[in-house]
Amino acid sequence: TNGDVQSPDQTAIALMNRFGWDPNTWCLTIECEGYSGGLPYTTAQLKSVIWQIWTWLVAYPTIEAVHILRHGQINSITRSRCPEGAPYIFMQRIQRELLSTGVSPNPSPTEIVRDPWPVLMENGKAWDGKSDVVINGIKFYAEPKTMTVRTGGLNRRQWASTQSNLVGTPQTYMASEKIAVLGWVEGEEVSGERRWAVGKDGSRLWAGGFVEQFSRKPVSSVTPDDSNSNPDQGNNRDVIPVVLNGNVYTPVGVADEAGKARKQVRTLTPSNTRLWASTHSGSPVGRTIPSNTIIYVTHWVKGESVSLTYTDFRGKSQKITSDKWYVIEIQGADPITKGERIWSGLVEDV
Repeated sequence: TNGDVQSPDQTAIALMNRFGWDPNTWCLTIECEGYSGGLPYTTAQLKSVIWQIWTWLVAYPTIEAVHILRHGQINSITRSRCPEGAPYIFMQRIQRELLSTGVSPNPSPTEIVRDPWPVLMENGKAWDGKSDVVINGIKFYAEPKTMTVRTGGLNRRQWASTQSNLVGTPQTYMASEKIAVLGWVEGEEVSGERRWAVGKDGSRLWAGGFVEQFSRKPVSSVTPDDSNSNPDQGNNRDVIPVVLNGNVYTPVGVADEAGKARKQVRTLTPSNTRLWASTHSGSPVGRTIPSNTIIYVTHWVKGESVSLTYTDFRGKSQKITSDKWYVIEIQGADPITKGERIWSGLVEDV
């Protein structure tokens, strides 16, 4: 439906620059009964559109911002009045309704800012830069210091690559700014420099953009795959903390030969799984797993703090308070977006 791109407006162009030039690969389309601009849209149609948007927000939790586009914004030549012509009263009603339910529609696609990849150890504590650490096979070199930006335009990135997302506010540091860093990690080589500073919030900054330099050099590599180089790989969500909708999902265990991190846990009592890391009504029960059942989990995430007293399958009394939730592995799908959650107080490591 939306592949007929003809004279798109600036909002559509910005979205295509970000997600791809075929809108069919990233659009979800709603059709309303009637001819384009040929009849007033009804209240029932308005409610149906809002219901559909909310249904998609639940079904696709990776949606990070709601962009409501007219077809006419993608094809202004032959679909200019789809779904209506100016002054776009129906579109205005949709946006007002979404705002009343807490959804902010149509943020500028060029202003969406991602969260930094946090440098978290397996116990969930943030790396403090006091000593070198290896996290999911990637070495972070401790060298805390305050560094001075050499020239304007030093970008903050999610991981050590010019292809990764910009992060934070501001997204770019200017000349002479003083930045506190914890150390550095290997990444993409730019102008002969492959060290990237790690900020206290986890943002990565190319070391060549600073006046000061780090004292240690990366290990020399003979070939690209000789394992001497140990670059920051932010696109492997199986072994790197994933930030989704403001929540940090940290991999558990050690990566196996297939590059996936997971571990076994055993249920201590009949245990409900949840859609999200919460027990509220918006996070319905998925199923009840019998006690003394072994399951695989892939990540943990901070969620609702739960306090519970129960007797486990061994007859031992358990009194636990925790805000740690596990993501249950799901075959053939991304566990973070599709897997169930289980409260950590209901399981033990095997």
